[in-house]
Amino acid sequence: MPYVMNAVRRVVSFLAAAVLLVSVPSVGNGQQPTISAEDAAFFEARVRPVLVEHCYECHGTKADAEGGLHLTSRGAILKGGATGPAAVAGDPAASLLVKAIGYGDALQMPPDGKLSDRDISSLTEWVARGLPWPMSEKPTEGSGAKESEAPSGFHITDEQHKFWAFQPVAKVEPPAVKNEAWAKSPIDRFVLAKLEQAGLAPAPAADRRTLIRRATFDLIGLPPTPEEVEAFVNDPAPDAFAKVVERLLASPQHGERWGRHWLDLVRYTDSFDSRIADGANPMDCNSAWRYRDWVIDAFNRDMPYDEFVKNQLAGDLLPAPPGEARSTAGVTATGMLAIGNWGGGDSDKEKLLTDIADDQIDVVGRVFLGLTLACARCHDHKFDPISTADYYGLAGIFMSTHILEEPGPKTNGPPMLRVSLETNKSKAERAEYESKMAAAKTQLAALREREFTRLAKEHAGDTEKYLNAAWEYAHWQQGERPGIEEFAREHGVAAFALRGWVDAIEPQQGSLLSKVVDNLFGQAGVRAWKVDADTPSAIANASDNEAAFLSIRMP
Repeated sequence: MPYVMNAVRRVVSFLAAAVLLVSVPSVGNGQQPTISAEDAAFFEARVRPVLVEHCYECHGTKADAEGGLHLTSRGAILKGGATGPAAVAGDPAASLLVKAIGYGDALQMPPDGKLSDRDISSLTEWVARGLPWPMSEKPTEGSGAKESEAPSGFHITDEQHKFWAFQPVAKVEPPAVKNEAWAKSPIDRFVLAKLEQAGLAPAPAADRRTLIRRATFDLIGLPPTPEEVEAFVNDPAPDAFAKVVERLLASPQHGERWGRHWLDLVRYTDSFDSRIADGANPMDCNSAWRYRDWVIDAFNRDMPYDEFVKNQLAGDLLPAPPGEARSTAGVTATGMLAIGNWGGGDSDKEKLLTDIADDQIDVVGRVFLGLTLACARCHDHKFDPISTADYYGLAGIFMSTHILEEPGPKTNGPPMLRVSLETNKSKAERAEYESKMAAAKTQLAALREREFTRLAKEHAGDTEKYLNAAWEYAHWQQGERPGIEEFAREHGVAAFALRGWVDAIEPQQGSLLSKVVDNLFGQAGVRAWKVDADTPSAIANASDNEAAFLSIRMP
């Protein structure tokens, strides 16, 4: 029966706040240039967690930080401590921080154990990037203040509330254009208005061969066939191109072409690890293809976007079809939340569960809201108006979901939760099939019993003939032994019955130890019985003395 990975959850609702991308002001010593969103995301995901977990206990905001070194701001790192600047922006090789975490010099940090290769690589890359530090306010070293806390606490500004991405959709009239004849649709007017604003004219219309190639590649990702090109080129109808577009939109390849873009967004994969991608490992997402096919089918069926979203977030809670216990399509759609990026073999199983929730929050935030919600796992978001409280409010919802049967033992991956997709109709069909098969097996067994009884009675008087023939065949010593069919005909017996007698008395490979070896390994009185191969075998010492051979001693 079909199974799919599943996350069983409460209905998830989201309140999307406004977003404002801000430049980072000067921090510590000198100005830090405005950092990119990519650098900010790298710092929050790969650098800050390492500093908090491994460095702040000794080099945090306390006044008596070890060696006078604070690692709580970019300026503090550039200023350094008793041994000088902790890092040189853009130059890992000259940075004391990089040398210390690499355990290459006398100074080795952290002192209680070397960081993982991943953490060392993250900090080294951070230095190479120029120590980007997304922070809106500098903490006062020695004050004990946390860098993520502004004096007034977390708040969303009026300017953030007005950010365009969070405004209600409004009807906008197409702009006026000079070249009215060129615009064939309201969308054309928006394009043309920008061209005219820049003093540009539209490019000349493409010829039909070029046009059909562009449309076909765009809509299904494949080139048109020669026959399709010629048909379009020679079609005089005014709606010739519209018919081409409709044909391509109706093609199954359209969903495959455009569904793959969605699959990229939701970090789709066929397998978590190629080492376990055998289709049977319970730790792998080996039924992920069902979610892939659901996405392709949704595109091909023109599923409304609101349904597309609801199915993936809470499809298992959507109304079931009449007569069914659940929506199998909805359950399949929730596989999106189960194809995650986390370490299944983590020895800290509580952290594993929080990492799963974090991955789900991250993919939902990025894909459906365009927000990096996961940045608020450790602190209020530095760019998007998302607080840590918002993050853990969502985490509470996702922690109530289940995509694992159980966390699994330490150092071993957890088995994925699988939910049967069998419908009531298919259950009934399977039960009917199994009932018919059971009845057929009963009839077959009765038929076999009747036939065996009949044959036994028929051939009982020939038992002596069969036994003699079987013994002769089993101990054939007159050259190459004939086939049993030929031998049976020559002796006037049924081949199938003779075969049964031969099987009963003929020595079989491995069933009888028919080969005898005297004085095994030169040991007088030691005898072995074996098959053609050395094993299996039986050995006995019939002498009065202990026998020793290979690694064996026999009294």
